Amino acid sequence: MAQSAEEALLEWADNATRLSMLAIMRFNQAHNLSVSLTNTLFYAARMKQLTINELAKHLGVSMPAASQLVDRIVEQGWLRREECPHDRRSRLISLTESGSELVAEAKRERHAWIRELLSGFKEWEKQRILPALTLMNQKITIFGNEGEHSKSAEKEN
Repeated sequence: MAQSAEEALLEWADNATRLSMLAIMRFNQAHNLSVSLTNTLFYAARMKQLTINELAKHLGVSMPAASQLVDRIVEQGWLRREECPHDRRSRLISLTESGSELVAEAKRERHAWIRELLSGFKEWEKQRILPALTLMNQKITIFGNEGEHSKSAEKEN
């Protein structure tokens, strides 16, 4: 029996998640990094600048726990703290150049399996799946943006 689109996508998501998580776990082990630290660096890369409070909410930890984690990452030279221009009591955190390089390396490692997978495809097969992948990326971008807005609206209510 043929798979439905939902079943095929769920299978793809499970496989892609498993392979990506395995790759990032290996990266963390090789660089002696914790999951929280890597998660923080990836989130800081995506957000560009954020507060300790935003990070604490993202990680699901207390403000003091997030602050201690940031202290350790600042000591490693991967994050910086700067005074918030709108609220002098708050500090903004962002990646340093070294932190950006570490995130880029982690992403290359996390995506290595994709390059290896694609090497087994013929050119015509790559061209055949490209329109579907392009459409999925467009839809997931919209879905992801709407999902983030609805979650933040729910927390405000």
